[in-house]
Amino acid sequence: MSSLSEVVSSVDKLIILNAGSQLCIKLDGDNYPAWRIQFMALLTGYDLIGYVDGTKPCPSKHLANNTTAINPAFTHWVRQDQLILHGIVSSVAATVVTHLGTVKNSNQAWEILKTMYDGRSRVRIMALKQRISNFRKGNQTMATYLQGIKAISDELSIIDQPLDETDLVIHTLNGLTVEYREISAALRSRESPVIFAELHEKLMDFETIHHQADPPAVDNVIATVNAVTRNRSYQHKNNNNRQFCDKIGHTAKVCYQIKGFPKRNGPKPTTNLVQNQAATHHGNWIMDTGASHHISQDL
Repeated sequence: MSSLSEVVSSVDKLIILNAGSQLCIKLDGDNYPAWRIQFMALLTGYDLIGYVDGTKPCPSKHLANNTTAINPAFTHWVRQDQLILHGIVSSVAATVVTHLGTVKNSNQAWEILKTMYDGRSRVRIMALKQRISNFRKGNQTMATYLQGIKAISDELSIIDQPLDETDLVIHTLNGLTVEYREISAALRSRESPVIFAELHEKLMDFETIHHQADPPAVDNVIATVNAVTRNRSYQHKNNNNRQFCDKIGHTAKVCYQIKGFPKRNGPKPTTNLVQNQAATHHGNWIMDTGASHHISQDL
């Protein structure tokens, strides 16, 4: 039979859970699966999971050979259990703590939280699966899009509903925009399966090449259009200006410096004289109004 000192020495180590530094997720009612996983990992690491799941029940309060002496194992169990309960209470939001006001041990607290929020986790699973099915790239950058769809997949994994790698790839390809249809078709038809990490790399590379190729082409088209527009505008504004000799009022077709000047000692062409007189004469004009007779003076 073990002595009392041996029993005490075997159970005298207590473990304190520091929720503030050891648990990054605080239960707020909507994140129960994630909170539960992190808390179970912490308890398993300290070999304390039996306290909350009921596999390590409370020992007898008194020693078997002495009905009045308190069993040290009982005392230790109660103290450790209360430290776990404190860790649970410290890791939930104030709105959740109100539901734990009557609990006596960590197992009771654990079961109450499970009853309250486990049902919600099923709704959460359906919501996440629907969300990832409808997730689209839209105007997001490729990095943002891939990060978003991976975050949804990670949430499903946290609540024990991990997506198959192939399903994740299919969801990712389905959400791409039309400019990615060629690479999407190539990846779908590939014989060897594509994992998400490889898909991530290929889509990021494709986006980089796509962005490097498009802007210069667009800029060139815009520059060409602008140049043609400016040239036409300039020609329109200056259609009466010189084309060769800096003289205003004629074109290169009738330029004297190209065709030659008329002979000075010869008679001036009558047509030119008439034309010049007509061009410089500012006498009265008769406007054609469509009438059969006109009344005017100085005809």
